[in-house]
Amino acid sequence: MTNCLAVDTRPAQPRVAPGPRGSRFLGVLPELRGNPLQFAVKTAQTFGSVARLPLGTQSLFMVNHPDLVAHVLHENGPNYRKSRFYEKLVPFFGEGLITSNGTVWREQRQVCQPAFSGPNLRLMVKDMAALAGAMIDRWSEAEGPIEITGEFMRLNLAIALKTLFSATLHEEEVGRLQGALTTLLRVAEKRLWGMTSLAEHLPLPENFAFRRAVKVLDEIVYRIIRERRQRREPASDLFQLLLDARDSAGKAFGDKWLRDQIASILTAGYETNACAFAWTSCLLSKHSDVERHLHREVAEVLGGRSPTFDDLSKLSYAKMVFHESMRLYPPIWTISREAIEADEIGGYHVPAGSAVMISPYAMHRDRRFWENPEGFDPDRFSPERERDRPRYAYLPFGGGQRNCIGNRFALLEALVVLSMVLQRFRLDLVPGQRIDPEPMISLRPRYGMLVTLYRREEAESDHARLTASGRVPAAVPSVRHSCPIHSGLTPVPAEN
Repeated sequence: MTNCLAVDTRPAQPRVAPGPRGSRFLGVLPELRGNPLQFAVKTAQTFGSVARLPLGTQSLFMVNHPDLVAHVLHENGPNYRKSRFYEKLVPFFGEGLITSNGTVWREQRQVCQPAFSGPNLRLMVKDMAALAGAMIDRWSEAEGPIEITGEFMRLNLAIALKTLFSATLHEEEVGRLQGALTTLLRVAEKRLWGMTSLAEHLPLPENFAFRRAVKVLDEIVYRIIRERRQRREPASDLFQLLLDARDSAGKAFGDKWLRDQIASILTAGYETNACAFAWTSCLLSKHSDVERHLHREVAEVLGGRSPTFDDLSKLSYAKMVFHESMRLYPPIWTISREAIEADEIGGYHVPAGSAVMISPYAMHRDRRFWENPEGFDPDRFSPERERDRPRYAYLPFGGGQRNCIGNRFALLEALVVLSMVLQRFRLDLVPGQRIDPEPMISLRPRYGMLVTLYRREEAESDHARLTASGRVPAAVPSVRHSCPIHSGLTPVPAEN
């Protein structure tokens, strides 16, 4: 009898990703809802590149490696759609760029993309500078500390309205629209984490506030559409591209479609960049040597005047500072996708229909790719140090085909606003306030952010006096900084 080795022809069993067990019925939902930022960082550190997170009867896969993020967002991107979480945003923002998928999203993207091209961005810088200048002039009249998160949100909203839709609202209307969008984002965030939609139909104060906010948003946006349709001359802006767009039958889109696109663009742009400006201001207040280095660059490039499009490429250190701020406090702190077909990520099986989560907040703190990840070090974005970093280790604007359509717009706006503010003021955090990141749809300061404004000439005079006395170094030292923003501050009572 001939002996032979038996060959096992059974298919290999798919590997199951590691992860926390969680509770029997809710899984890790309580921990995820309780402190999402801490949970994301701890999960990445504990379980590595892929973690399976039980959420009731379903599983969420958290991906924590640049190569695997590239797989989900780029290399196998067609297999991933925006997750079902985003369906809960449709009552707020309609079928716009934020919520749509597939062919609908692709057609919308193709319509909007030219508005964010180089020639159009060049024209936008002048309006950005004018509106930033108006805000700064208003700050000059302030008699005490100001809350800058709201200030930057109002500015961003005015810039988006003017540059993208050629619309100018009265100050009161901008405030109404800002309040409506803030309410909608807060309600949307709560509903995203809800286990059921039952509470959405109950006579609760939150639901009444939601309906009022939608009414304000619709009233203002539909009026902008109506007034624009009555204009005889076309404008070179995003709105014109939307008006000129045609469906597959060659028919122009109606007001409801226009409303959804405008609401999506305003929502995407109004809060995210404003929060990034606030975090950047906070970091500069805590790191005076970086602030002085940045001010010297701005003074040398601009010489006291408003920036032009050609000036912005010369503000290299300002760009590094802004990128480092978004690394520590990325406005979009989490990205979610849904697998259309079953996939394998990092050797682990991901069933069809599974939700996949990517956390830029956690990725930006991964010690495998970032030295001293909690430190504030703008030089890490110098060309020399960026060269060896994996592409998807840093993703404040997402990645792949669904990367943020306005990423260049956001960067230009940041350089314009920050350079103009720094020319006129030094911003110092008011002592004693608690500054914690609040992970809503964007990462905003939970309690706002109070700063005291010092006119630049007074601030420089104070610094020169302290330098002469030997209490402040005259040169900017080449150091790296330790930076948990919310440490060392006296807590204030939480809001109810």
